[in-house]
Amino acid sequence: MAGRSKAKKALDSAAHATEILALSPFIIGKRMAQMSRDTPFGAAMSLHGFAMEKGFAALESGTAIWMELARQSMDASLGKHTSAHKSAEGFANAALKPLSKRVRANHKSKKTK
Repeated sequence: MAGRSKAKKALDSAAHATEILALSPFIIGKRMAQMSRDTPFGAAMSLHGFAMEKGFAALESGTAIWMELARQSMDASLGKHTSAHKSAEGFANAALKPLSKRVRANHKSKKTK
């Protein structure tokens, strides 16, 4: 059972990146189509919301990276050794998880509208 959870963790960053790459073009295309139908003021507000959302996603990723750094620093101070690969994978997972969560939520919300 533990082997399966390790394998799942190893695929997390790849799965997050694939999900972002697969869904982002559709979401951006839908948003651009919606903005083209809006009034000039509505398009400006949509663009502002679009930019704010990307800023918040970047902030969440930055926070997740700092939390991962703190976790790995605490582990190192307690004498737990991790390989450079696992360390880098932890940072990649931390950075991509909030982004893929937002992409998935946007894809679901745009799908229902």
